[in-house]
Amino acid sequence: MNYEVSIKEACTSNSFWSCLEPADWFQFASAIIAIVSAGIALYTVKKSWEAANKQLKETAQQRIDTFRPELFIKYMQYHFCYDRKKVNPSVAHGVFSNILEVNPDYKPSNLYLNIKNIGEYPAKKIQINWDFEISKCIEFIKATQNKKQYIISFQEGYQVIFRESSTTYLKEDLNCYFPYCFEQGEDTKITLPYSYTKILSILIHLYIDEKEFLNDNIPKLKLSLTFEDVLKNQFPPKVFTIKPHFEGNSLAKADDIVISYDGKINLQIEEVS
Repeated sequence: MNYEVSIKEACTSNSFWSCLEPADWFQFASAIIAIVSAGIALYTVKKSWEAANKQLKETAQQRIDTFRPELFIKYMQYHFCYDRKKVNPSVAHGVFSNILEVNPDYKPSNLYLNIKNIGEYPAKKIQINWDFEISKCIEFIKATQNKKQYIISFQEGYQVIFRESSTTYLKEDLNCYFPYCFEQGEDTKITLPYSYTKILSILIHLYIDEKEFLNDNIPKLKLSLTFEDVLKNQFPPKVFTIKPHFEGNSLAKADDIVISYDGKINLQIEEVS
Protein backbone atom coordinates (compact mmCIF):
# COMPACT_ATOMS: atom_id res chain seq x y z
CA MET A 1 0.00 0.00 0.00
CA ASN A 2 1.41 3.36 -1.00
CA TYR A 3 0.70 6.71 0.68
CA GLU A 4 1.32 10.16 -0.69
CA VAL A 5 2.08 12.93 1.72
CA SER A 6 2.19 16.60 0.69
CA ILE A 7 4.21 18.88 2.84
CA LYS A 8 3.67 22.65 2.68
CA GLU A 9 5.71 25.29 4.32
CA ALA A 10 3.81 26.92 7.15
CA CYS A 11 3.13 30.62 6.86
CA THR A 12 5.18 32.41 9.48
CA SER A 13 3.82 35.89 8.83
CA ASN A 14 2.23 37.74 11.72
CA SER A 15 -0.65 38.81 9.48
CA PHE A 16 -3.50 36.40 8.66
CA TRP A 17 -4.26 38.15 5.40
CA SER A 18 -0.70 37.85 4.10
CA CYS A 19 -0.91 34.09 4.46
CA LEU A 20 -3.83 33.81 2.06
CA GLU A 21 -3.15 32.49 -1.37
CA PRO A 22 -4.92 33.60 -4.56
CA ALA A 23 -7.30 30.64 -4.37
CA ASP A 24 -8.19 31.64 -0.80
CA TRP A 25 -8.85 35.19 -1.88
CA PHE A 26 -11.11 33.93 -4.67
CA GLN A 27 -13.13 31.79 -2.27
CA PHE A 28 -13.37 34.67 0.20
CA ALA A 29 -14.57 37.04 -2.51
CA SER A 30 -17.11 34.47 -3.70
CA ALA A 31 -18.48 34.14 -0.17
CA ILE A 32 -18.79 37.95 0.19
CA ILE A 33 -20.59 38.17 -3.16
CA ALA A 34 -22.96 35.38 -2.12
CA ILE A 35 -23.75 37.14 1.18
CA VAL A 36 -24.35 40.50 -0.54
CA SER A 37 -26.53 38.83 -3.17
CA ALA A 38 -28.56 37.10 -0.48
CA GLY A 39 -28.97 40.42 1.35
CA ILE A 40 -30.12 42.17 -1.82
CA ALA A 41 -32.55 39.35 -2.56
CA LEU A 42 -33.92 39.47 1.00
CA TYR A 43 -34.31 43.28 0.80
CA THR A 44 -36.08 42.95 -2.56
CA VAL A 45 -38.44 40.31 -1.15
CA LYS A 46 -39.15 42.49 1.88
CA LYS A 47 -39.93 45.55 -0.25
CA SER A 48 -42.12 43.47 -2.55
CA TRP A 49 -44.00 42.11 0.47
CA GLU A 50 -44.45 45.61 1.92
CA ALA A 51 -45.72 46.93 -1.41
CA ALA A 52 -48.11 44.00 -1.80
CA ASN A 53 -49.30 44.36 1.80
CA LYS A 54 -49.86 48.11 1.32
CA GLN A 55 -51.79 47.49 -1.87
CA LEU A 56 -53.87 44.82 -0.13
CA LYS A 57 -54.71 47.21 2.72
CA GLU A 58 -55.60 49.97 0.28
CA THR A 59 -57.85 47.58 -1.63
CA ALA A 60 -59.52 46.47 1.60
CA GLN A 61 -59.97 50.11 2.68
CA GLN A 62 -61.45 51.02 -0.69
CA ARG A 63 -63.95 48.21 -0.30
CA ILE A 64 -64.83 49.42 3.21
CA ASP A 65 -65.21 52.99 1.96
CA THR A 66 -67.46 51.77 -0.84
CA PHE A 67 -69.93 50.36 1.68
CA ARG A 68 -69.47 53.14 4.27
CA PRO A 69 -72.71 54.80 5.43
CA GLU A 70 -72.66 58.57 5.99
CA LEU A 71 -74.87 60.00 8.72
CA PHE A 72 -75.88 63.65 8.60
CA ILE A 73 -77.81 65.75 11.14
CA LYS A 74 -80.15 68.47 10.01
CA TYR A 75 -80.36 71.94 11.55
CA MET A 76 -83.48 72.18 13.73
CA GLN A 77 -85.61 74.98 15.15
CA TYR A 78 -88.33 74.93 17.85
CA HIS A 79 -90.79 77.24 19.53
CA PHE A 80 -90.37 77.86 23.23
CA CYS A 81 -93.29 79.56 24.95
CA TYR A 82 -94.89 80.13 28.34
CA ASP A 83 -98.19 81.47 29.67
CA ARG A 84 -98.73 81.28 33.41
CA LYS A 85 -102.51 81.16 32.91
CA LYS A 86 -102.39 78.15 30.59
CA VAL A 87 -99.42 76.11 31.71
CA ASN A 88 -99.64 73.44 34.38
CA PRO A 89 -98.70 75.21 37.67
CA SER A 90 -96.33 72.40 38.58
CA VAL A 91 -94.35 72.87 35.36
CA ALA A 92 -93.31 76.48 36.13
CA HIS A 93 -91.35 76.97 32.91
CA GLY A 94 -91.85 77.16 29.16
CA VAL A 95 -92.43 74.27 26.80
CA PHE A 96 -90.98 73.32 23.42
CA SER A 97 -92.90 72.63 20.23
CA ASN A 98 -92.12 72.10 16.57
CA ILE A 99 -91.62 75.40 14.76
CA LEU A 100 -94.36 74.38 12.31
CA GLU A 101 -96.81 73.32 15.00
CA VAL A 102 -97.17 75.83 17.82
CA ASN A 103 -98.33 73.98 20.93
CA PRO A 104 -101.63 75.61 21.98
CA ASP A 105 -102.06 73.39 25.03
CA TYR A 106 -98.66 74.20 26.55
CA LYS A 107 -97.92 70.56 27.10
CA PRO A 108 -94.22 69.70 27.43
CA SER A 109 -92.81 68.07 24.31
CA ASN A 110 -89.46 66.58 23.47
CA LEU A 111 -86.73 68.02 21.30
CA TYR A 112 -85.70 65.91 18.30
CA LEU A 113 -82.87 65.76 15.83
CA ASN A 114 -83.32 64.47 12.30
CA ILE A 115 -80.55 62.09 11.27
CA LYS A 116 -80.27 61.14 7.61
CA ASN A 117 -78.12 58.49 5.93
CA ILE A 118 -76.64 60.27 2.89
CA GLY A 119 -74.28 57.35 2.13
CA GLU A 120 -74.93 54.75 -0.56
CA TYR A 121 -75.27 51.79 1.80
CA PRO A 122 -77.15 51.08 5.04
CA ALA A 123 -75.92 51.66 8.57
CA LYS A 124 -76.83 49.24 11.34
CA LYS A 125 -76.28 48.70 15.05
CA ILE A 126 -76.33 52.44 15.71
CA GLN A 127 -75.23 53.32 19.24
CA ILE A 128 -76.05 56.83 20.44
CA ASN A 129 -74.27 58.41 23.41
CA TRP A 130 -74.98 61.86 24.82
CA ASP A 131 -72.85 63.94 27.15
CA PHE A 132 -73.09 67.38 28.74
CA GLU A 133 -72.02 69.12 31.94
CA ILE A 134 -75.04 68.00 33.91
CA SER A 135 -73.44 68.37 37.35
CA LYS A 136 -72.46 71.97 36.64
CA CYS A 137 -75.94 72.75 35.28
CA ILE A 138 -77.76 71.25 38.24
CA GLU A 139 -75.57 73.02 40.79
CA PHE A 140 -76.31 76.24 38.91
CA ILE A 141 -80.07 75.62 39.09
CA LYS A 142 -80.03 74.47 42.73
CA ALA A 143 -78.23 77.66 43.71
CA THR A 144 -80.94 79.71 41.94
CA GLN A 145 -84.16 77.81 42.63
CA ASN A 146 -86.44 78.49 45.58
CA LYS A 147 -87.18 75.57 47.96
CA LYS A 148 -86.54 72.79 45.42
CA GLN A 149 -88.73 74.55 42.88
CA TYR A 150 -87.27 72.55 39.96
CA ILE A 151 -84.88 69.84 41.16
CA ILE A 152 -85.58 67.67 44.17
CA SER A 153 -82.41 65.58 44.21
CA PHE A 154 -79.47 64.58 42.06
CA GLN A 155 -77.00 61.69 42.18
CA GLU A 156 -74.16 62.17 39.72
CA GLY A 157 -73.98 59.46 37.08
CA TYR A 158 -77.12 57.79 38.42
CA GLN A 159 -80.33 59.80 38.64
CA VAL A 160 -82.01 63.19 38.83
CA ILE A 161 -85.49 63.87 40.20
CA PHE A 162 -87.31 66.89 38.79
CA ARG A 163 -90.20 68.29 40.78
CA GLU A 164 -93.08 67.51 38.42
CA SER A 165 -91.77 64.29 36.85
CA SER A 166 -90.65 60.83 37.84
CA THR A 167 -87.06 59.82 38.42
CA THR A 168 -84.79 60.11 35.37
CA TYR A 169 -82.08 57.45 35.29
CA LEU A 170 -79.09 58.96 33.53
CA LYS A 171 -77.55 55.76 32.17
CA GLU A 172 -80.68 55.01 30.16
CA ASP A 173 -81.38 58.65 29.38
CA LEU A 174 -77.95 59.37 27.88
CA ASN A 175 -77.58 56.17 25.85
CA CYS A 176 -79.74 54.46 23.25
CA TYR A 177 -79.40 51.79 20.57
CA PHE A 178 -80.99 51.22 17.14
CA PRO A 179 -80.50 47.61 15.99
CA TYR A 180 -82.28 47.98 12.64
CA CYS A 181 -80.76 48.90 9.25
CA PHE A 182 -80.75 52.58 8.38
CA GLU A 183 -81.11 52.62 4.58
CA GLN A 184 -79.71 55.07 2.05
CA GLY A 185 -81.72 58.31 1.98
CA GLU A 186 -83.67 57.31 5.08
CA ASP A 187 -84.03 59.76 7.93
CA THR A 188 -85.21 59.23 11.47
CA LYS A 189 -85.83 61.26 14.60
CA ILE A 190 -83.82 60.81 17.75
CA THR A 191 -84.99 62.37 20.99
CA LEU A 192 -82.63 64.58 22.93
CA PRO A 193 -82.11 63.32 26.51
CA TYR A 194 -84.97 64.25 28.82
CA SER A 195 -82.52 65.46 31.45
CA TYR A 196 -80.96 67.90 28.98
CA THR A 197 -84.30 69.13 27.60
CA LYS A 198 -85.60 69.70 31.12
CA ILE A 199 -82.50 71.56 32.28
CA LEU A 200 -82.54 73.67 29.11
CA SER A 201 -86.16 74.71 29.66
CA ILE A 202 -85.43 75.62 33.31
CA LEU A 203 -82.36 77.69 32.43
CA ILE A 204 -84.26 79.64 29.77
CA HIS A 205 -87.11 80.32 32.18
CA LEU A 206 -84.77 81.50 34.94
CA TYR A 207 -82.88 83.90 32.69
CA ILE A 208 -85.43 84.71 29.99
CA ASP A 209 -84.77 88.47 30.36
CA GLU A 210 -80.98 88.09 30.34
CA LYS A 211 -80.48 86.70 26.83
CA GLU A 212 -76.77 87.39 26.55
CA PHE A 213 -76.05 85.74 29.91
CA LEU A 214 -78.42 82.89 29.05
CA ASN A 215 -76.92 82.01 25.68
CA ASP A 216 -73.39 82.16 27.08
CA ASN A 217 -74.36 79.66 29.78
CA ILE A 218 -76.50 77.19 27.82
CA PRO A 219 -74.55 73.91 27.93
CA LYS A 220 -73.43 72.27 24.70
CA LEU A 221 -74.69 68.75 24.12
CA LYS A 222 -72.23 66.24 22.68
CA LEU A 223 -73.55 63.47 20.45
CA SER A 224 -71.44 60.43 19.58
CA LEU A 225 -72.63 57.92 16.94
CA THR A 226 -71.06 54.51 16.33
CA PHE A 227 -72.38 52.14 13.69
CA GLU A 228 -71.56 49.25 11.35
CA ASP A 229 -71.95 48.74 7.62
CA VAL A 230 -73.50 45.69 5.96
CA LEU A 231 -70.10 43.92 6.06
CA LYS A 232 -69.95 44.34 9.86
CA ASN A 233 -67.16 46.90 9.66
CA GLN A 234 -67.36 49.25 12.64
CA PHE A 235 -66.33 52.85 12.12
CA PRO A 236 -64.79 55.39 14.51
CA PRO A 237 -67.39 57.43 16.40
CA LYS A 238 -68.97 60.29 14.47
CA VAL A 239 -69.13 63.21 16.90
CA PHE A 240 -71.36 66.29 16.81
CA THR A 241 -71.98 69.16 19.20
CA ILE A 242 -75.41 70.74 19.59
CA LYS A 243 -75.46 74.34 20.81
CA PRO A 244 -78.97 75.76 21.43
CA HIS A 245 -79.43 79.48 20.92
CA PHE A 246 -82.51 81.28 22.25
CA GLU A 247 -84.16 84.18 20.41
CA GLY A 248 -87.01 85.86 22.27
CA ASN A 249 -89.98 87.41 20.48
CA SER A 250 -92.04 88.66 23.42
CA LEU A 251 -91.84 88.92 27.20
CA ALA A 252 -94.49 90.05 29.74
CA LYS A 253 -94.05 90.65 33.47
CA ALA A 254 -96.33 91.60 36.36
CA ASP A 255 -94.83 92.80 39.65
CA ASP A 256 -91.42 91.77 38.31
CA ILE A 257 -92.67 88.20 37.80
CA VAL A 258 -92.61 86.63 34.33
CA ILE A 259 -96.15 85.78 33.24
CA SER A 260 -95.63 84.95 29.56
CA TYR A 261 -93.06 84.83 26.78
CA ASP A 262 -92.55 83.45 23.32
CA GLY A 263 -89.40 82.71 21.38
CA LYS A 264 -87.53 80.13 19.40
CA ILE A 265 -84.65 77.77 19.96
CA ASN A 266 -82.14 77.18 17.18
CA LEU A 267 -80.26 73.91 17.55
CA GLN A 268 -76.92 74.75 15.94
CA ILE A 269 -75.12 71.58 14.81
CA GLU A 270 -71.36 71.26 14.40
CA GLU A 271 -69.65 68.09 13.16
CA VAL A 272 -66.50 67.52 15.21
CA SER A 273 -65.23 64.31 13.61
